[in-house]
Amino acid sequence: MIVPINEGALFRLGEVKIEGSTLFSPAQILEMLTLKTGDIVDADSLSVWFFERVAKAYGNFGYIQYTAEPELKFHLKEGGREGVVDLTVTIDEGHVFTIRSIKFEGNGSVPEHTLFREMLVRNGEVFNKELFVESLKRISQSGQFEPIDAEKDVDYKWDQKSPRLDLTIHLKKKAAESEETRNCARL
Repeated sequence: MIVPINEGALFRLGEVKIEGSTLFSPAQILEMLTLKTGDIVDADSLSVWFFERVAKAYGNFGYIQYTAEPELKFHLKEGGREGVVDLTVTIDEGHVFTIRSIKFEGNGSVPEHTLFREMLVRNGEVFNKELFVESLKRISQSGQFEPIDAEKDVDYKWDQKSPRLDLTIHLKKKAAESEETRNCARL
């Protein structure tokens, strides 16, 4: 069986424009892009750039509603095998969110003040996603709880009037080891 494949034209990165950003300059945002002008365009690299790297940078400054809208303009001469793609990324930063409250559910006999000691973010501070995720890792590493997933095990709530977050962290106590498991571990 022979399957003909038409790869189409190869596109290289042309001009890149950043619009709508105020927290970071366009030059700072472009520094986060691994592709340079003239490189072969890779959709995965572009996606990682504005949906992961740039989103993470904004998230560390409290901009949890950051969005990026890419617009691609392809330029290819008739019959050409290589073209250029210009990219305009329009950024909507959203609001800066601060933490109004942090609550724990499912902590059982573990006092809240013990859990708060592991938190690298506090009430009243600008929300920092990276520090928050690191805080959850620290609680997970205590050995008392199952690993905490920042996306699945946390409720992020705010009202439409103010950008203040109420965070509820759902904890799952680790199951106690059975006597048989402890005996096997000793062998």
